[in-house]
Amino acid sequence: MKRLQIGTRITLSSAAFAALGLVLLGIGMTVFVHRVEIRELDAELATEARHFLDQWRAHGGPKFDWAKETHELSEWMPAANPPRRLEAVDSHERVLFRSDPLVHDALRGLPPGFSDVATPAGILRVAVFREDGLTLRLAGELAPASKLPRQLALAFVFALPAMLGFVFLGGRWIARKALAPIQEVTAAAEAITAQRLDQRLPVSTARDEIHRLATVLNSTLDRLDQSFQQATRFTADASHELKTPLTVLRTSVEALLHSPGMAAEDQAALADILEQTKRLATITQSLLLLSRADAGKLRLDLQSGDLREVAELCVEDAGILAEERGISISAELPPSAPARLDRTHAAQIVMNLLDNAVKYNHEGGQVRLTLRDEAGHWRLTVANTGPGIPPEVASRVFDRFFRAEHTAAVEGQGLGLSLSRELARAHGGDLALAPKVEGWTAFVLTLPSIELPTQ
Repeated sequence: MKRLQIGTRITLSSAAFAALGLVLLGIGMTVFVHRVEIRELDAELATEARHFLDQWRAHGGPKFDWAKETHELSEWMPAANPPRRLEAVDSHERVLFRSDPLVHDALRGLPPGFSDVATPAGILRVAVFREDGLTLRLAGELAPASKLPRQLALAFVFALPAMLGFVFLGGRWIARKALAPIQEVTAAAEAITAQRLDQRLPVSTARDEIHRLATVLNSTLDRLDQSFQQATRFTADASHELKTPLTVLRTSVEALLHSPGMAAEDQAALADILEQTKRLATITQSLLLLSRADAGKLRLDLQSGDLREVAELCVEDAGILAEERGISISAELPPSAPARLDRTHAAQIVMNLLDNAVKYNHEGGQVRLTLRDEAGHWRLTVANTGPGIPPEVASRVFDRFFRAEHTAAVEGQGLGLSLSRELARAHGGDLALAPKVEGWTAFVLTLPSIELPTQ
């Protein structure tokens, strides 16, 4: 599953926490308001019950005749809307007065204090008081006290999407503003390459975490640049210094090899020395070119030329190597392929691809070279029927000195593909490993095409 970007995660997290906070706030306020309403109702019931008991004591208290003076009771009842329901019983639970038959036995047995009772008429809030053998039960409907909390809860429910939308947009804006310096640093870091190690990240004037991050990274880049320049100079200097003695050594060995009177054993030994000398010279030349590429100083002599001619000559040369192993080489070439080329180095790229296609192939295998014009670029593909490149090492085939384990027995230095790609890029093109096709392994060279002037 693809991980969300930091800005999106911040926005969603802030919206989620805001939603949780709003829900908890809504629940808390609803419960608080409900309790306030209940306390107000309890206070009203207590006041009304006290008024009723005061009137009862003023009219005789325990000697009050409930049967003869019922007209007094209606005046003692509180003027509430909806009306209260009252029940008075003696110490033996005999009903002395009941204002509403709907409360029939629903209030019986309640302890002194306040209670909620479910009746056919709805939920009642009941206040129970006892005084001088009289138990007074005064009930009020709970629905009015619950109306405001319900309305508040509904208001929160309807307002929640709008509030979350506002929080989401605000969080997104804040995340963008907060991450803008990081994106600026990221863009600057992406522009830093081996050829542009002198570039540095922008440092903000604010003394914040981004300022410190950019400062630390710039210090790291300073050290990397210094180390890289030293390594590049060493490689270039060493390669350059090795060229002359290797050339002298090669010339001397060749002269000795062709001298008269040389024994067969000595000639074989010198031939082996000559072969290793040539190999060292090739490695030295490759390292020199790569060091120039690293330093951004690889310059080619680009001129108008025909890539088809270069490819055709390389196919002929590779055919000699392929014939020894029974490998067939086929080529599909256009009539011409005009491009700006350094013929020597362009031939080096193509020849390296063909050489690899032959070396890393089965006995009696096939090599296929195709050259096509695609959207202003020449696409040269070299494919072979060899064992292929394992997926786990496919991303490393262009690394310098890298060689897969299954190719260890084949002669090579692990520099050819890396150098070929640098040369391709110096031509304004590129070299890449093509997606695997069953039975084939292919590399694709792309070079810009040009229009030849019409005569």
